[in-house]
Amino acid sequence: IAGATALVLLMGQTVSATENKNVMFVLDASNSMWGQIDGKAKIEIAKSVLQDLAARMPEGAKMGLVAYGHRFDRKLKECDDMELMNPIGHFNAAEAPNAFSFITPKGQTPIARTLNETANWLQEQKGQDNTVVLISDGLESCDEDPCAVSRMLQSKGIVVKPFIIGIGIDDQHKESLRCVGNFYDATNPEVFETVLDLVLEQALHNTTVEVRLLDEEG
Repeated sequence: IAGATALVLLMGQTVSATENKNVMFVLDASNSMWGQIDGKAKIEIAKSVLQDLAARMPEGAKMGLVAYGHRFDRKLKECDDMELMNPIGHFNAAEAPNAFSFITPKGQTPIARTLNETANWLQEQKGQDNTVVLISDGLESCDEDPCAVSRMLQSKGIVVKPFIIGIGIDDQHKESLRCVGNFYDATNPEVFETVLDLVLEQALHNTTVEVRLLDEEG
């Protein structure tokens, strides 16, 4: 109950943050994102929520945007179809409409390759707090292992906190994404917005605990 209450309270609020927080959104623009939830295409829901979020991001936090599956028809089976739409720090309310205008779902779902390439794009931000938020509705379609890539990146400290938001994802596909990072299921537009706010609260606020062990002399 407490968790549910927190979700409601987070909706529509401006997220606060500290300095040097980078959030790279990785947007699935494969053909399946034309699927609908409550009569609206998943890709349009994702664009709308991300555009609203860009307008509410706090000072001190920087956003970037990567898209995959939007340049080649799925029949071509192109698995290198990913693009850095906006580098970290260049995705905001003013830039969002322009970036989204180039994203039309068409192709495959190369999750593993996209995560790996995203890590390369984040190399310039090495030493900072980098978070990757993957928004997808489906399964890896390029015969690679997103889980192995995620483990490799985390071992290098490149992707510190990977989050996956499954928007209208089939039950059979959920388990294939849980191993990549913290998985959240968004079943409709309202839940998607709430989940994204919750993810950002976790991404932008590190919680640390310091324990000091003192002897009898202090």
